[in-house]
Amino acid sequence: MKKILPFLLIVGCSNTVEDSTLINRDGLMYQPNSDAPYSGEVFTNYSSGEKEYQGIYENGLLVEYSYLNKDGSMKEPVDGKTLIYKGGLWYEKNKQKPYTGDVFELYKGGDKKYTGILKGGKKNKLWTIWDKNGQKSSEGTFKDGKLINSTGWNKNDEPLSGKVWSPKHGHWH
Repeated sequence: MKKILPFLLIVGCSNTVEDSTLINRDGLMYQPNSDAPYSGEVFTNYSSGEKEYQGIYENGLLVEYSYLNKDGSMKEPVDGKTLIYKGGLWYEKNKQKPYTGDVFELYKGGDKKYTGILKGGKKNKLWTIWDKNGQKSSEGTFKDGKLINSTGWNKNDEPLSGKVWSPKHGHWH
């Protein structure tokens, strides 16, 4: 007599959606037709189908992300000083396609000046700026190169109101 074992199918309940389908409402990301901030995984693909970007949102905020090369390896951040700005977009030297990935710049002493993300050569998601003393001075969230919201702090770590992003100067003022 054959013994039949019960078969259990486990289906994960994690969400995975194309990042561009999410909608920003007051600095939090939502799925269309949802009243709850999005929690789950996101991705984008290169036009050839390989994964380009992957991330995780919790309660509408991006908490983890990475950019990938076409071979699946992690893309390393690029020093913003090496990028070229032309036609409203940022490019790597000798590249025809606008840059997508993490960007940073350091002060002469080696401390962080800013960190951010470029997507298709435009500022995207969170950008953070530090002063020369290593204190975080401002943050701004971008989508397709446009500032969605920003916050700044004075030397006493108190929030500043009325901070405006200056694309020409690359900082809030």
